[in-house]
Amino acid sequence: MVNNGVWDAMRSTRGRVATAVAGVIGMLAVATVTGFFQFLLLGLSTCGGDGGSPYAAHDSAQGRVCDVLDHGALTAVAALEIVALVAAAVVIGLWAARRVRGRLAAVVAVAGALLPLGALVALSAPTDNCSKADQAAYSTWLDQGARGEPPADCDSY
Repeated sequence: MVNNGVWDAMRSTRGRVATAVAGVIGMLAVATVTGFFQFLLLGLSTCGGDGGSPYAAHDSAQGRVCDVLDHGALTAVAALEIVALVAAAVVIGLWAARRVRGRLAAVVAVAGALLPLGALVALSAPTDNCSKADQAAYSTWLDQGARGEPPADCDSY
């Protein structure tokens, strides 16, 4: 005959492990989708172009962010997001082993899953237009025939 106390403990542990696995899968799914939109939005819209001008002017705040991202920072952002996801998965695993409280596991899982969304908001928040003074100088330069070096690179669409 099976001891009910042992059986209940097994069910509870099995339930915690199943919940942890489902939590990790859900967290990774949310992070993957938001990461995809992060790369899609930054790569194809804000920082991209279709072979012509970029959507963000080079001399704008967003243009400077795009320049930094193009020179390796996007890899660092992606690495940070992966580290956060791994850390969150470890905390959820510790919760399943009853070594971490449930609230901490939930907070870490939500934070790990939403980190790509936070990065997307932070990286796409700066304005994609030049300052008014730079834009006025650039427009004057265009009106005068666009001869010589432009005073600022405010070309965008």
